[in-house]
Order: sequence, then structure tokens, then C-alpha cells
Amino acid sequence: MSTYSPVCQLFHVKIHVILYMCLFNSSKIPDKAIVALRGETVFGLAVKLNDQTAINKLMRLKDRPFDSDKQFVIALDSKDEIGKYALISPKAKKIIDKYLPGPLTLVLPKNPDFAHPYFDHFSTIGVRVPIFKPLNKVLRRNGPILLTSANLRGAPPARSTKELRQNTTLSQHITKIFPGRIGNNPPTTILKIDEKDHLSILRQGALKILEAK
Repeated sequence: MSTYSPVCQLFHVKIHVILYMCLFNSSKIPDKAIVALRGETVFGLAVKLNDQTAINKLMRLKDRPFDSDKQFVIALDSKDEIGKYALISPKAKKIIDKYLPGPLTLVLPKNPDFAHPYFDHFSTIGVRVPIFKPLNKVLRRNGPILLTSANLRGAPPARSTKELRQNTTLSQHITKIFPGRIGNNPPTTILKIDEKDHLSILRQGALKILEAK
């Protein structure tokens, strides 16, 4: 039996609700906004996948025109979502089941049923399913996001909020910075699996893909 009066109990419940809402909203990406968030290795810039206004801003900031061969990566909260955006061959499924979630970016043939203004001219698509709590929290709150490193073209990525704020050319375009320290981890491995099921390592990170040998 509770020793609190009804008024105290009600106050206690309200405090918990307020704290929950504060934590819930702290991971929200505003509409039409570019945000900076911490990743496993460096800070990243992110926009919501279905926010074309924010995507256009990010393309201008990163100097990535629509015909660029460089692509923003889709970050997902669950590997079960990958099939919405990419074609998964038996070999790709084996790798997904074995290594994801984890420090791996997969470049796969794009699912032709996935229509999106940014991705329409690409034949492949890069996807990530991270295992990094701060990033997973943002994904659970906002759904899929487009992710890229927090830097201007030709410059090294920011590794702290201080570096982000000192770079005013970059920071003036960022609506929100998710605070915290980055993970002290090597870069993610980037693996491409083409339409013929050939595997190629585009960047070797901490994760070793045995099937790629």
C-alpha cells in the first residue's frame, strides 16, 4: 500500500510523464532540418528520409548535386527493413543475418519498387543498421534517416561538438546538435554486393567479412 497521499502520487506520475516526454523529444529530428549526431567514429549529419526539403539542404551543404556518384547512406533501426530499399540476394541475406546490426555498410542493388526523388537516378543503395545506442535511439524516434559525415567537401569530419561549433560555415546550417561523445571505434566496413552477387570491399573497417575473400 502506498504511503503517499493522492496529491503526491499524482505529482509523482506527472513528473515521470514530463521526464519521459523530454527524453522522447530530445531525440526528435525537426522537419526541414539538418542535425548533427554522434556516430561510432565521427559526428554525422542526418536528415529524415522522407524530408525532401532537408535532403536538398544537405545536398547543397555537402556539394552533392543530383548527378553526383556519391550517395548518402540510409540508416535503419532494423535489418528487416532493408528489403524495402534494396534487393537482397541469398548471399546478401547470409551476410545481413550474420553481421547486422553492426559496423557494416552494405551497397546493394536498389529495389525498383522504391521510388524516391533523391535515389531515383541511382542503381545501387547504401544501407546501415548500426549498433550504437545514441544512433539507435534517434532511429527509433524518427524512422529511417539519411546519414553522412559532418564535414564540408575536402575537410576532415568533426569529432566533437566543439569542432562542429567552431566551423561556422558548417554549423550555421545545422538546426540541432545531439550532444555527447562519439564512439571510440574504427570506421565501418563498406561492402558492395552487385547484381551478379559479386562481393567487393570498398572500405576495410574493423569488421572482417570472411565471405568476401
